[in-house]
Amino acid sequence: GGQLAAGTIGFVCDGTSSLYNSAFDRAWGSLAPGMVLVAEDIRLAIDEGCTVFDLLKGDYGYKYRFGAVPRRVRRLVVERP
Repeated sequence: GGQLAAGTIGFVCDGTSSLYNSAFDRAWGSLAPGMVLVAEDIRLAIDEGCTVFDLLKGDYGYKYRFGAVPRRVRRLVVERP
C-alpha cells in the first residue's frame, strides 16, 4: 500500500552523484516530499562515498536551499571530419 509522494532519478560516476530529474505530487506539497527526498538522496550519496552532489542544470530556488552555487555550463559539439 501507500501512495507515491515524490520521486528522483539520478546517476553516480567517479564520486559524483548527479540528480537528473525529480518530481512530487502537489497533493502532498505541504509536507515538502521533494525536498525530503533530495535530502535523502544527498545522505545516500555521502554514505556511498560521493564527494560531489550535482543538481545539474537549471536555476531553481530549491537548489540554493541545499547550498548550491551556480556554475557555468559548457556545451561541446563533436563532428566527424
